[in-house]
Amino acid sequence: MLTISVENFGPITEGTVELKPLTIFVGPSNTGKSYMATAVYAVMKAVEGRYRVPMLMRIGVPVGPEYAQQSVDIPFGEFPQDLKATIGQEVDGVIGGIKETALRQMTLSYGGELRFLRRTTEPSDFRLRVNRREPNFQMDIPLQDNSELPARFDLASMSMSPGLLKLLTLDESREDLGDGPGYSVGTIKFNKRAALNGLLEDALELTFSEFPSNSFYLPAARSGMVQAHKVLTASLVRQSYRVGPEAVNIPTLPSIAADFLGTLISLDPRLADNSSDNRFLGAIRFIESEVLHGEVDLDESGGLPFPDIAFHQRTGDTLPEKFHVHETSSMVSELAPLILFLKYVIRPGHLLIFEEPESHLHPAAQRQLARGIVRLVNAGVKVIITTHSDTFVSQINNLLALSQAGDDLIAERGFEAADLLRQEQVGAYLFRYSQELGGSVITPLEIDPDTGIDEEEFAEVFESLYDESIALQRDRA
Repeated sequence: MLTISVENFGPITEGTVELKPLTIFVGPSNTGKSYMATAVYAVMKAVEGRYRVPMLMRIGVPVGPEYAQQSVDIPFGEFPQDLKATIGQEVDGVIGGIKETALRQMTLSYGGELRFLRRTTEPSDFRLRVNRREPNFQMDIPLQDNSELPARFDLASMSMSPGLLKLLTLDESREDLGDGPGYSVGTIKFNKRAALNGLLEDALELTFSEFPSNSFYLPAARSGMVQAHKVLTASLVRQSYRVGPEAVNIPTLPSIAADFLGTLISLDPRLADNSSDNRFLGAIRFIESEVLHGEVDLDESGGLPFPDIAFHQRTGDTLPEKFHVHETSSMVSELAPLILFLKYVIRPGHLLIFEEPESHLHPAAQRQLARGIVRLVNAGVKVIITTHSDTFVSQINNLLALSQAGDDLIAERGFEAADLLRQEQVGAYLFRYSQELGGSVITPLEIDPDTGIDEEEFAEVFESLYDESIALQRDRA
């Protein structure tokens, strides 16, 4: 279980979110859904770079036949104390770098340290905490005095794996297996440097095993960015060719928008992945066919130094002449980045943060997109959604209930196994302003396997709207 907690961050007073394969944020505008998504993104991007820390290269030792049957797991606790202490210090150093990177990512998202804090609090009141269980790991990221809150992590459950043992087992009769002293654990001998490197790699893998390997953020208002990306990129390319003493001034963007545009602009048509799980590729095809009724792809025919975005509108069984994205509807420009990211950069095991997927979509298209998102989740992509759409949430609820339905009903309604969603796969959170606390509070929503996510937030709005309609009708009568 991986959770992220915040205190006094933007409009959020307090709240904790447990990340599930599908995590949904609902609530009124300006209650902190995007702030929480930004906090998650900042932590994940910081963890992505954890292996870029200077480390010794693993020493691969050719093992003779005498070690072919070696299959012993050595618990971490049995290694010498100085080796264990070194591993702990190294992991702590990696975590320190992650804390600094996460905080820098958040400040870049909002233009400065003080601007993303609540106006009524001091900088010292801000807190961001990352926590997981089994093994225990806790990391606090305050705005100031970072050193006073050391991370806590438990490596007791770690052991040297059998495969790694075969690489590190040291034959004393050979002198070409690495320099320096060795370690002995029972009858097994290790080269010191190789053991340190192997254990450190295992320790980092254990500590961060629940974190996605890569994370991508599709912000709200992406339609406008997509419509303008061709002009923006062409302008940057032209300025890059300028020669002379005059300065080239390029306006800054929030880091999330910059990451989004940077990824979109740098997509490489050669990196399309056709070897992934059929469930993943099937989810992409489902969204294109059932929501867009066409195909989105990169177009290199325009003579530009970067690919353009093209849309092929499907008519019957044919794909007619392509349209450039600026010639299409806002629905296409909203979803084009999703399709392109899925085709060229996102893979199973990655995290996708998707703000307001319902934007510019007819309710019928929202329902189909919800099915497409669930198919991505079932293919192994972790997804965080922020939404204001009761239609989207209602369709998610139906897919939750679908897992309790019989095969005949599933087939009769046109669903497939890829559409089924289990209760344990979903987490939902309500962001709501608290008059008493002067800020928003994040509350987990109950998820019933039969009825799905509690929709009280939307029900209150519709009930108020209904009461207003009845009052107007009575007045006219």
